[in-house]
Amino acid sequence: MDQKYPPLSPLKTGVRGLCPRCGRGHLFSGFLTLRKECEVCGLDYAFADPADGPAFFVICFASVPTVLLAVEHRTTHAFQEALKTVTNAIGKAGMTVFAEIDHTKAARDNGLSMPETRVIVYGNPKAGTPVMLHTPLTALDLPLRILVRELPGCSSAVAFHPMAEMFEELGVKRELAARFDAIQQAIIDEACGGCPTATREQKGTSSHS
Repeated sequence: MDQKYPPLSPLKTGVRGLCPRCGRGHLFSGFLTLRKECEVCGLDYAFADPADGPAFFVICFASVPTVLLAVEHRTTHAFQEALKTVTNAIGKAGMTVFAEIDHTKAARDNGLSMPETRVIVYGNPKAGTPVMLHTPLTALDLPLRILVRELPGCSSAVAFHPMAEMFEELGVKRELAARFDAIQQAIIDEACGGCPTATREQKGTSSHS
């Protein structure tokens, strides 16, 4: 009888370049050379066509850290109102807004157009600095960011990327890593939870626009 393997996190195995079935063997024998099979469990890697070469590497290994779930709430608030409520919720949570990235303005300045889209960069140095000192790679994703975007029909959406699983994989203690997602969800709930049409959606995203 074939040995049964428990399901593994694609994020954890992908970041490490490990076998997607057992999580112990390696995917590659060199920088871009795909192994024929897992040296631990014997999984045949023929399903991952090696003829794709670098493309396979980028899709299945280098891009995995950016393939996260986006938690999004849609509300009946118009864009400016949603932006204001999110900013207020950040302040109420004891956080500081460090920057506001206006993608719509950047598009307009370059002769393009897009619906109102802002990314708010925020955080609390007293909470984030110790984490970055202990686990320096978390600095790639701190401060936190929240997206507010305009939808058709005078409505809007607010979204964030959960960080807990990725931070835990980098070495942050589980309880501490979970706090970052709790903070982000609390801000969205404060900003959008009172809206009767608010929904919670999870969407797979990738590094491709």
